[in-house]
Amino acid sequence: MQTSAVASCNIARSQYAEAKAVKACVSRLVAAALAVVIAVPAAKAQGEEAAMTPHRGLTRNDRILIARSLAEGRVKIELLVAGEPGQSAALIPILINQGAMVRYRNDDLGYVRVRIPIGRVQAIANLTGIIRINVDGADQSDVELNQLHLINGPVRTNDVITAVSTGKGSPYPWPTPNASTRQANAFTGVAEIGGAEFKKAQRTYDGRGVRIAFLEREDPTSPFLQHGHSLQGRIVPKLVDMVNAVSPDELAEVSTNNDREYFGWTNMAIRIRAMNGTFTYRGKIYRAPHDGAYQVGLFRLRDDVKFKNMLHPHGTAYVDSQHFPLLWEKSTGTVWVNAEQNGDFSKDIAMHDFRVHHDLGHLRLRLDNWSMWGEHYTTGDTPPTNFVFLIQTDPHRDYVAVHMPFHSIHGTGVASAAVGHGYFGGAFDGVAPSAEMVSTVAGEAPYSGGLEGLIMAARYPGVDVISLSWGACFFNEDGMSVMDLIVDRLVQRYQVLPFISASNDGPALSTVCSPSTSDGAVSVGAYTSQAMFAGNDGAAVPQADYLAYYSSRGPRRDGGFKPDLVAPTEVLSAKPMVTPRVLLQQRILLPRGYGISNGTSTAAPMAAGAAALLISAAKQIGILHDPLRIKRALVASARALNGYGAAEQGGGLINVPNAWRSLNKMQGELVRVNATAPVLDVSSDSLRTPNRGEGLFEREGWRAGRHATRAYTFVRVNGPSEPQTYDVSWLHNDGTFKSANTIRLPFGEPINYDVAVAPASSGAHSAILQLVDPTTKTVVDTRLNTVIAAEEFNPGNQFTVTHRGSIEHPGIMRYFFRVPKEANNFTARVSVAHRDLAAISNPWVASQFLEVHMPDGRRSPGFYQRSPYHDGSMWSESFADPLPGVWEVDINNTNPDGFSSPWAISSDPATLKPIPPTTYSLTASTFSLRALPLNAAARGSHTVESYMLVNRMAPVALRPTVSLLGVMREKTIKVRSGSPKLIAIEVPNQTTQVEVAVSDATDPVDVFLFSCTEITAKTQKRTPGEPYGRECTLKASADTKVSNVARYTDSNVAPGRWVAVIEPSVPTGDVTLRYRQVVASALYGSVRMRAATPHMVSGGSTTAVAEIHRMGRVPPGSSLVALRQFEAEQATYIWAKSKATTIVDMMKAKPAPRTAWPSVWQDVIRL
Repeated sequence: MQTSAVASCNIARSQYAEAKAVKACVSRLVAAALAVVIAVPAAKAQGEEAAMTPHRGLTRNDRILIARSLAEGRVKIELLVAGEPGQSAALIPILINQGAMVRYRNDDLGYVRVRIPIGRVQAIANLTGIIRINVDGADQSDVELNQLHLINGPVRTNDVITAVSTGKGSPYPWPTPNASTRQANAFTGVAEIGGAEFKKAQRTYDGRGVRIAFLEREDPTSPFLQHGHSLQGRIVPKLVDMVNAVSPDELAEVSTNNDREYFGWTNMAIRIRAMNGTFTYRGKIYRAPHDGAYQVGLFRLRDDVKFKNMLHPHGTAYVDSQHFPLLWEKSTGTVWVNAEQNGDFSKDIAMHDFRVHHDLGHLRLRLDNWSMWGEHYTTGDTPPTNFVFLIQTDPHRDYVAVHMPFHSIHGTGVASAAVGHGYFGGAFDGVAPSAEMVSTVAGEAPYSGGLEGLIMAARYPGVDVISLSWGACFFNEDGMSVMDLIVDRLVQRYQVLPFISASNDGPALSTVCSPSTSDGAVSVGAYTSQAMFAGNDGAAVPQADYLAYYSSRGPRRDGGFKPDLVAPTEVLSAKPMVTPRVLLQQRILLPRGYGISNGTSTAAPMAAGAAALLISAAKQIGILHDPLRIKRALVASARALNGYGAAEQGGGLINVPNAWRSLNKMQGELVRVNATAPVLDVSSDSLRTPNRGEGLFEREGWRAGRHATRAYTFVRVNGPSEPQTYDVSWLHNDGTFKSANTIRLPFGEPINYDVAVAPASSGAHSAILQLVDPTTKTVVDTRLNTVIAAEEFNPGNQFTVTHRGSIEHPGIMRYFFRVPKEANNFTARVSVAHRDLAAISNPWVASQFLEVHMPDGRRSPGFYQRSPYHDGSMWSESFADPLPGVWEVDINNTNPDGFSSPWAISSDPATLKPIPPTTYSLTASTFSLRALPLNAAARGSHTVESYMLVNRMAPVALRPTVSLLGVMREKTIKVRSGSPKLIAIEVPNQTTQVEVAVSDATDPVDVFLFSCTEITAKTQKRTPGEPYGRECTLKASADTKVSNVARYTDSNVAPGRWVAVIEPSVPTGDVTLRYRQVVASALYGSVRMRAATPHMVSGGSTTAVAEIHRMGRVPPGSSLVALRQFEAEQATYIWAKSKATTIVDMMKAKPAPRTAWPSVWQDVIRL
């Protein structure tokens, strides 16, 4: 159905009735308690729930970073600002008036980075002309279980798999890459995307005349990255330039040298004059290339490259193994590096900026006890090696950068996947072998480093495509971060198309990361074919197509179409020439300079290479090929993968020949259509338009068998003035979505378009809605649609859901459960009945079997752990006070690529068999106990209290539980928006729990709980002018819109100073609230709980006794409290995280399990 009126469509969550008053009679107590969960009213009608005002400018992640900075005693913070494009000049004086110091600006894009007093951040957010701000965190690894990371799996090393044959005399007759290998092969992934077919049909359509920018270093000596071709067919250097996106001015302000060394900048402000062929610097006489004026400095190798034991080729130590003198003749742009440290520059090579003459210098070194990426050298392991370096100068600031990309394993691998050429003597290539490349060295700050690197790459002359293989992953990615907005503008302003890794945070839904979440970028997931598994891993798998289990899935949190498509990973590629040889198929030693690249890190450049083929071909025949056209052609023509939903794969696997045909059809004006649709999850009220987004996405409110209609609003923003009719088609649709076959769109007028939604089964249901021009048959608009039909916990199933089945290897099973707000605990358990693990020599390589994801997008703390598993094993994750809403539980039967893969091995490819499926059982339950006081008796320091326990949810067996007494402080406080309240908490020894709670807040607030360590070392990185203070780690948090308690529990909580930060989540005004903190420690005493009838059925009751033993003194101003809790008899096996620092150590680690019992009920009572 289609109408011209614009209507809002908000779906209310199910509500449970409040508990009735409890009477003295036990039977009536039980009945009243049970009524809470039995009476479940119907959901509210559409539009009944009022929309909340979104928080202006600051996200929850920003508020976490601000809170941590305050807890650490910092006074300033870096802020990224997106204003209106072209309005930076007017905005900057206003920012300066607020105390800001401008650190970076790009007026074209409306982007400014400032350093600002923390107390002025909210004022900045409220300024007119500010579209969005974000805090630029220096280290976000502990922010709400999210992390910044390179999106790749480490390259395999022979240290990892030393027990496997090197292939000498190997009996395995497997196909291996060699000089006879064809372009279409099982190693590079080029055949899977149709690249080999495309280049074979037209030999010159090979990427010539196209430049791809990569945001990392590559090895310029790799034989596979030496030359490309101009559009006219002339041979040109492949690496055009390697440039620093980081200003040396900024690095000069860092209190340590680490960053400056990493980016290679050396201060060359000291001016000298050579006379009679010599000059003096730091008390030493040097010989100059000739007389004249120079500038001089000392280049220092970065400490963490482990060059502390460098040796000369003859085996003796360097005079100073870390420092090398530099001499710069600024007038000619010539630089000399005294590589031999002999004080004689006259014998050193004269070098210039790499883009000028492509000069390369060499440090000829022998390495002693040097480790890199898990690979370890001892003295004599390798002959003296030429470590290459190149030069970049900054005449305006008097700095010279010495780039040493020898440790560029990641960068060399991903770049060669896209543009590598001449493998095995010229037998086969990467995707676009004739394309050129530009290397942009981005900063390490989570947002600004990557964003400003992207800007530099986009502005570099001649760049057509950008490949970015990292991301900043935060929950609630809605495409509206500063990075997302600026990337969108960058595409429009500079007409450069970025291909960005979706991230390795899958397989859960809505895990795609910024900046691939920007509308203008192409977000790329990772794919591997059956043939590639055999060719590169020596593995047999049952299906033809696989998404990598780690590949991040969509949709974006606002329903946006992400990822856009998928491309191959786990491909044969180049590797720096100085690193060791690696194994193919777990048994064949490849020649030096080859490796295997994986992760979505590799998928992004594979897709960028595909785009280079299209752009090169388009340039050669003179057709339009702007970024929007290329993106539409690739997405519309991609091949759908069976067994995966649209939200997992986007358009599907790239198909270059089909994309070329689509591009040829898209030569007229491209129609642009804007659209919004309903969005509903626990945080959708904070979207730019509350509960509306770019695609239909409802995580909440659905169950199998429900039928309802949702309305899109479409607006055509260009094209003919008369109305246009488009065909409507659905892709990847399992029957959940239906709509009219056509839509008529006038110019500029909002049109409603109804979609009928009817999920027949529980789980995720997604499909792509396309608007197609009936004349040209081209796609004019694409929208992703996703609903989650969750399973319910109710009296009918005794609040327990069980699934049994089998999973192929590799394979994933995904389940969704709606956890009601009355639940004290949510627990998911997986038992493995059968698994053939004969091929696994090290249990660490097994991917964690159970992953749990919360309704707001956060992952369970165990997400990053690796758990060994064996036949009959059981894993469990248990969550006290779970966030109400739809939880995702994933069962993975996979192996992490890049390591010693646990594949079945056969001596004959014809008889290779896949690993048998795993049989499993999943049980998910919600628990809810209520304690009602009966009587108490006290005798000195000993008190015995009795209670009536009522079980309102799943059956549970309670074990006797001992918990601790604690001290509580309470007070009423007032907090002003923009001025968070800090409260110090002293935590004594033998503490097991720290808890902060708020109540009666007049507006929503965030509660953050940090554990802090005093910092005294002068090497601590900090902003200049700030005091040395504390290093704080976020331990717990709460948002009062969904939870009032931030609680951290551990068997040995770190004693010392903790800090609670109370921060209003509204843009203006004061918030009054009641604050409470509780610290439980053995110093204050203990409480022992036992139930008269440990086994409680759903709806049952029993009496319970609490024996309270008081100890120690209560601090002044505090009250003594008891933390009463009951634990379930069912054990949870928790695997300790590895403390290893290298891949080799991780592989050797065999963590032992410890047994824990999930707490199914806990409360605090004053004594």
